[in-house]
Amino acid sequence: MPHAVRRVQVNAWVDEAIAPLVEALNLRSDLVTLDSCQGDKEQDAYVIIVAVGSDLHEVLADISQQLSGLTRRGVPVRVRIDRNLTEGSEIGELIVRPDRIGEVAEALSGSVSAE
Repeated sequence: MPHAVRRVQVNAWVDEAIAPLVEALNLRSDLVTLDSCQGDKEQDAYVIIVAVGSDLHEVLADISQQLSGLTRRGVPVRVRIDRNLTEGSEIGELIVRPDRIGEVAEALSGSVSAE
């Protein structure tokens, strides 16, 4: 029989430059961050997420809406969903240029939907 679960804040080591974005995403109650990388000159930064109690597509659509002001100004932000067909599970990925992490984190921190 499964045990009851509850959400707790967990401290984890992340790349210094990506930390503000991970912190902003972790303010949301509808997702959990699993992995991240601050990227470099040749690789974009990313944060891997899973939805909790919500549909991943809806979570990423909400994040996209929160970032729409930035994207309209030309800030490159991408979201991607990876579906494991064998397990039926999905993970999301938020991808940004390393030099734009701060702007994206600020936009998400200012419009968090803490459900």
